[in-house]
Amino acid sequence: MLKKVLASTVSAAILFGAAAVLPAEYSGEPAFGITASAEEDKTYTSGDYKYQKNDDGITLTDYTGKSTDLVIPSKLDGQAVTQMGFFNPDVQLKSVVIPDTLESMWGCFENSYPSLKKVVLGESMFNITQCFEGCTALTSLNIPDSMYYFQVAPPYVKEYTVTSKNKKYVAVDGVILNKEKTCILFYPMAKKSYTVPKTVKNIGYSASSDVGLVYNSLTDLTFEDGCTSVLFESVFSELVCIMPFDNIKDAECSVTIPASVKSIPDGFGYYTEYISPGDKEHPAETKTLPCKGLTIRGVKGSAAETYAKKNGFKFAELGNFSDCKVTIPYASYTYRGRGIKPTVTVKDANGNKLVKGTDYTVSYSNNTNVGTAAITVTGKGNYKGTLKKTFKVKALDLSSSYAKVTIPYCSYTYTGSAVKPKVTVKFKDGSVIPESEYTVSYSGNVKVGNAAITVKGKGPDVTGNYRKTFVVKPEKNEITSITANKGSFRITWKKATAGAVGYQVLYSRDKAALEKAVGEVSSTNAAKYVHSYTSADLSDLTENFSKHPNSGETWYVKIRSFVTKDGKTTSTRYGNYSAVKSIKVN
Repeated sequence: MLKKVLASTVSAAILFGAAAVLPAEYSGEPAFGITASAEEDKTYTSGDYKYQKNDDGITLTDYTGKSTDLVIPSKLDGQAVTQMGFFNPDVQLKSVVIPDTLESMWGCFENSYPSLKKVVLGESMFNITQCFEGCTALTSLNIPDSMYYFQVAPPYVKEYTVTSKNKKYVAVDGVILNKEKTCILFYPMAKKSYTVPKTVKNIGYSASSDVGLVYNSLTDLTFEDGCTSVLFESVFSELVCIMPFDNIKDAECSVTIPASVKSIPDGFGYYTEYISPGDKEHPAETKTLPCKGLTIRGVKGSAAETYAKKNGFKFAELGNFSDCKVTIPYASYTYRGRGIKPTVTVKDANGNKLVKGTDYTVSYSNNTNVGTAAITVTGKGNYKGTLKKTFKVKALDLSSSYAKVTIPYCSYTYTGSAVKPKVTVKFKDGSVIPESEYTVSYSGNVKVGNAAITVKGKGPDVTGNYRKTFVVKPEKNEITSITANKGSFRITWKKATAGAVGYQVLYSRDKAALEKAVGEVSSTNAAKYVHSYTSADLSDLTENFSKHPNSGETWYVKIRSFVTKDGKTTSTRYGNYSAVKSIKVN
């Protein structure tokens, strides 16, 4: 029978191996199972729940309802719910929320619940034993401050999480460490690879335990460069190996050991096979064998290579990452309000391009605001070590092509008050620059004529000025009178808003054609011809039209004022047309 991969007897397994996490500060004994009471065998019912009583409160044993989103009650019949035992509802669950009163769970949700995706553990959760074993969709689980013990971790969980306010733990790449990041406490059972931070000194904690890095899915372990020992400075006598223990003899796995590790203890990479369990009179018969599927990765000439060759393990030489070259397209990038991540190219000493994700990983820092940003390229697989690359994040100049200032329209009607169009400032890529990054001021925006908007960066990330112009056009004009004469008609109109430079009158025998027209419209049909008259004499507010009208005809007319942006007719901005008036010529 194969035991877990340990070169010596395990007195209390640690979660990084098979089960428990024992925090150093804890000195008591965990309360596993139901606390005995006089009524421990009697089952009660409250709503959809069945329960038994214990000395501390209530132990839930069954749920008969139909809800797929369970919120476990904190009290039933006035008593606190403190434990859950063999709790396996018949309904297919999607989520479960555990109350803060509940301290212990065993044999819960161990049947197949492929739809269960979310479990929230309460803040008093202390002990979990044989739970969530069939929950294939449960890939993440939170760890409260109170957590002390896992006996068989949830097998499909790939990452553990804690809140930023957690007083005891911190999550690093889905693995739970103590706040100081010196001890690995909770390792997800379904996680396939992990890099042990160089700050780590212990893997799990127990005053009387050895530890083996053994897991069903964990097949790729890397000790971060800077680690001085794969044994660590701890109470453990040996750190054995890493690999799935379901098929321990032939399983393929690897461990990467940096050159900073100067010695590796005997027994690393071996497993113990028990031939007979033994009894009081006869000790157990065992034999220690090497894990045939283990590959040790390391630098040529290092302790890793020496140990691998001495013990007959496969050795994979790590590439000399220090000889590789990191390049990015540009040495500087313009501020864009978010993290800038230049494309990284890594080539070895022979000019061969390395593969991201296979040979290295990339991380960025200080890459949002103006200043010097850093890129860290970390070797992976057959490459070990880190390379650094920097680039500049320079300020965005609003007057450059990297910024775009827009307003909804190029002209606005005179109101008698300041006209302030809404200003939008965007980066070149179209994302909006927050208003907190710049100021906006207006000028010439009350009277008819040219107005300006000045957008000024506040710095240090956004600098420079951008000037945007628009026109305040005359307000809508009005025809005050229209009279008919023999063969002609005369109109009088309201004087334009101060600042206007002229008037435009349109008139036609076809009302529909006139209403649609914004200028002169010629037509082979004289009745549909829209005629135009323009005057630049602001004091002349009347005009007689006799060239085209004939006696007996009905004519339609409208008028508007205009202003020119720069004195040129090509930049004319018109006010709105008056209402259409009609007259029958005598």
